Amino acid sequence: MFRLALRVRHNSVSALGESSRKLAGNTRGDLVGEFVDRGYPARTADERRRLEMIADIHIAATEALALGHLSGRYPDVDELVDMLVLVTRGTRLAREWRGAAGAPALRQDREASGS
Repeated sequence: MFRLALRVRHNSVSALGESSRKLAGNTRGDLVGEFVDRGYPARTADERRRLEMIADIHIAATEALALGHLSGRYPDVDELVDMLVLVTRGTRLAREWRGAAGAPALRQDREASGS
């Protein structure tokens, strides 16, 4: 069912596609709300958009690893959880973003780490 929901997500005439899009939107909204509760900046439209991008990163990582698990490529659920925690470590840097000044600071962090 999970694979089917992902497959039809972009089918605008499918009831399952609509349901899948709605669920993804709700999940994104829930994550953004949690980020705000945890102190991520969300005062401006730019900050809110960045939080939505971070939520999409988390959703995409979770869905990709879930598909890998379902296909047998990633059988160890504990290892999957460890990888998802690793993904969140990078996105936590966004808590320090404040307006346009935040992006250069993150670029400097990325350059300093060699990535």
